[in-house]
Amino acid sequence: MTSSLPQLTFTAQVFKEGKQYVSFNPELRVASCGKTAEVAKKNLEDALREFMLSAHKGLLPNAEFDDFADAVKPYF
Repeated sequence: MTSSLPQLTFTAQVFKEGKQYVSFNPELRVASCGKTAEVAKKNLEDALREFMLSAHKGLLPNAEFDDFADAVKPYF
């Protein structure tokens, strides 16, 4: 059986820092970077996905997003 994750919307702040673009999600305090703004946003999506999977597996005991974790739990 294959399950699909819902489409979730997150804030992405993207800015240039030196030669790199930094992408940041303030709600979960997750960041990434890339050579272009588009690559930085894609890398942030990947980082957010890994963050949520790690939190779901209990690998981030100090993460401060209990309400969010409960909301997405049925999708994992």
